[in-house]
This record gives sequence, structure tokens and C-alpha cells, in this order.
Amino acid sequence: LGRCKRFDPQHRRTILVRNKLDKYYGDLHSSNINQWMEGMGDIPPEILKKTYTMSLPHWDTSQGQSCPGDFGKMLRERAAADLTQTRERNISAKFEKMVGFDNFSQFME
Repeated sequence: LGRCKRFDPQHRRTILVRNKLDKYYGDLHSSNINQWMEGMGDIPPEILKKTYTMSLPHWDTSQGQSCPGDFGKMLRERAAADLTQTRERNISAKFEKMVGFDNFSQFME
């Protein structure tokens, strides 16, 4: 965020996208998910309202494998899984709209 601040000091144009949410599923519980969504207090309030967290499709590319399926479908499946996982952990409604690619896409439109 320091680099962004050089170009956007008041963070008016800054949007924070945190990916790889699926890697944190095991660490997130109802006792900490909302604090995690707040960046454990490290995300400035002016950026927090423009912070999106999501998982993106991924696959093994070490053998040169290309996308194993319909990327759009895979993206929607990851977004649905993110919402399911965060709802199971009782995410606040305030943060639920910041989870998944679909919510980020709607914001960008």
C-alpha cells in the first residue's frame, strides 16, 4: 500500500484485491474471520470499503498443462466456494459483499 500511496495519497482510486482466499480457509473461524477481513487492523478505513477477497481458479502448470476446463465456470465455482466457506464461518454481512470474484466484478462495472 505504500507504493500506492505515492500515486494516490488519499487512496481515492486505490482498490485492494486479496487473492488466494482458499489457502486461508483452514485458518479462518467464526472468532477471527471479520478481523481477518479488516486486515487485522492494518488496512486503512478508506481502503477497507474497496477491499475484495477471493480465490481464483488454479491448476498444475508444471507440465505445461493448459486450463483444464471452462475458465468462466471455474471462476464462478471458486466464487461460490468462497461465499460458502465464509458464510459457514459467520462472516458479517458488511464483509460478505467483499468476498468472491462475482462481487468484485459487480463493483468494477
